[in-house]
Amino acid sequence: LIVKNLPLKITEDKLRSTFSKKGVITDLQLKFSKEGKFRGFAFVGFKDETEAENARAYFNGTYIGASKVDVQICKNLGEANQAKRKKNKENQKIEEDQTNKD
Repeated sequence: LIVKNLPLKITEDKLRSTFSKKGVITDLQLKFSKEGKFRGFAFVGFKDETEAENARAYFNGTYIGASKVDVQICKNLGEANQAKRKKNKENQKIEEDQTNKD
């Protein structure tokens, strides 16, 4: 899962204890800038897709502290890159078609 709009003071332990109510967490990463500042989002991995979907359905749109969190299933890195490449190719083809018409 990708969990966005987290409170800037959230700890890994707090996030782990919150999300573990919906399944077995296999990994958890809070994301920081190069300067060490928390970026307000994290990745939470579950034992299986069913647990992840249950956690997404339960926590999406709820509050952690004063922050309303956005919880989504994230794509595998390869899938995300593949989708971007496909979209870029489609956009390039559209631009070429428009250039050829002019």
